[in-house]
Amino acid sequence: MTCFFTDGTILNHEMKPGICSGIALVKDTTMTMWKIPMYGLPREITELREVEVELSDNAGMADVIAALKKKVPSLEGPVIRPGENRLMDNYKFNVNGRFYFDGQDFTLQPGDRIALLVPMTGG
Repeated sequence: MTCFFTDGTILNHEMKPGICSGIALVKDTTMTMWKIPMYGLPREITELREVEVELSDNAGMADVIAALKKKVPSLEGPVIRPGENRLMDNYKFNVNGRFYFDGQDFTLQPGDRIALLVPMTGG
């Protein structure tokens, strides 16, 4: 049994029997499928126009990166920092027309549009 507390921490009940009594809240987490278009090198690496991932409601940047890494492991290294749920410096997410750089966060809401890309290209 897993216990969820009001501050967002999670405790495995099997590790500490009885600790959840009277203080735990059960979170109902809804999962949603998100289509994330790929542009530039991410598109070349994946050979896909978009990647579909399943995310919980109110997913943030690290959640999106973890889901992408799981779905397309070849993104780790060139696009996603190895061993981390962070983008390499040149990559950004665009959510509803706004860029989010590494270290910034967002919370996805139903109807949001998200894409993974390099915001500037030379030529």
